[in-house]
Amino acid sequence: MNCLVVNLLLPSPCEGSLVTVLRCASRAPGMAENDRYSSVLHFNQPKKWRGWQELLIPAVNLVPTGFPDGWKRVSSLEFDVHSREGKGSVVFGDIQLRQVEAPDGPRMTDEELLGELDLDRADLAGVKDAVEKGRQEEAIEAYTQYLRRESRLPASPTKPYPHYTASSADEICDHIILQQHLPKEIDWHCNPIGYLEWNHAFNRHTWMGTLAEAWERTGDPKYARELDSLIRSWIRQNPEPVGHNGGLDPAWETLSTACRINWSWPQVLRAAQKSADFSDRTLVDMAKMWHGHARHLMNYHGHNNWFVAESAAILTVACAFPEFRRSSLWLKTAMRRLEGEMRRQVFPDGVQCELSPGYHAMCADLFSLAQHRAAFRGHVFSRTFTERLAKMFDYLAFICRPDGTYPVPNDSGCCLVKGNEVLAREGRRREELTGCGREPLARKGRLPRAGACTSLTRAMR
Repeated sequence: MNCLVVNLLLPSPCEGSLVTVLRCASRAPGMAENDRYSSVLHFNQPKKWRGWQELLIPAVNLVPTGFPDGWKRVSSLEFDVHSREGKGSVVFGDIQLRQVEAPDGPRMTDEELLGELDLDRADLAGVKDAVEKGRQEEAIEAYTQYLRRESRLPASPTKPYPHYTASSADEICDHIILQQHLPKEIDWHCNPIGYLEWNHAFNRHTWMGTLAEAWERTGDPKYARELDSLIRSWIRQNPEPVGHNGGLDPAWETLSTACRINWSWPQVLRAAQKSADFSDRTLVDMAKMWHGHARHLMNYHGHNNWFVAESAAILTVACAFPEFRRSSLWLKTAMRRLEGEMRRQVFPDGVQCELSPGYHAMCADLFSLAQHRAAFRGHVFSRTFTERLAKMFDYLAFICRPDGTYPVPNDSGCCLVKGNEVLAREGRRREELTGCGREPLARKGRLPRAGACTSLTRAMR
């Protein structure tokens, strides 16, 4: 069996979640508790529930802590029900084990990909002609040529993962990744140190930016070939979830899904487009997966900083692939979500409601990424959004210590890294877009106010 099935009923609508924990009899060395698997499913997703719901929790969506031995030594099965409203009732029905098919990715076929393209676009005329003649292979070849020539997103710098020493591009080619030496054939669900966050970082692919950057800097084909191999391997092992939100699966947890699209895959895509050593087939399959990421995040979401990341990722897909038929809907939805979250999550003085410098910096960076990517396609956020975003960065500059670190109240994450790349990146963006003084642009509400550059420039230096 490879799937847990839980039947659940909400007698009346309520917002909340079901946390599932499989506790094991084994215990990894150095752990204070036994090994376990865990997963989270949110109520009323992808749409409002009516009647009994059959919830699928595949084994791959249960993230391990420690080194549990499959499902062989499970000592207890626990369900923890949460309500965001502090009220509500949940009725449990049958709990089952089931065998479900686990096909290789991508799930989308070439025919389905062609059906998701807006073939009325002038720049897809060659693709449309081949489709109308029933020549699918020619249509895919024409779309591949289109993928390689079209500018997708403005360039963004490599984003290091702060918790682990960064591997060099050559080390990654030898599969030394996030301080672990992995085998030639990578298992994307491996967990060599038994720490669940390692596997999430591994599947968010921020470390792949080092390979993309190395190829762009040197042109050495080995870096592009390694990128191709890694992406192809990841796609094959991680088909898009169907009928569930991905749980805490390090590949399809909605936050991990969003992190890939926001920070790492734009860099990989840019290198893949330019390099003849990145195969056409992997490039096409990657386009399918960008579509799958947006579709997954339109159906399932978290809250607070997760929701910002998920919405920014939907916008990123829409801006990177305007040829998808659903891109205009995705863009409109993402901008509406982000406008709403800026008002809901960010106080008028610019402080994010979770009162954590780590989450605040993450949300500020994501709001800014979304703003600049939307502007790349000619779309503008409101003046309120723009002004409050400027205050978010001002706040970070004001609480920044001389060495670039923040105080660490609440769940602040890794805020004690010297220097401050988030502020430096935003300072560079503002200087590039506003000239740090072009007041007429700022008055239009299109860009962060020019005066805010002063504190950011000071912080980045």
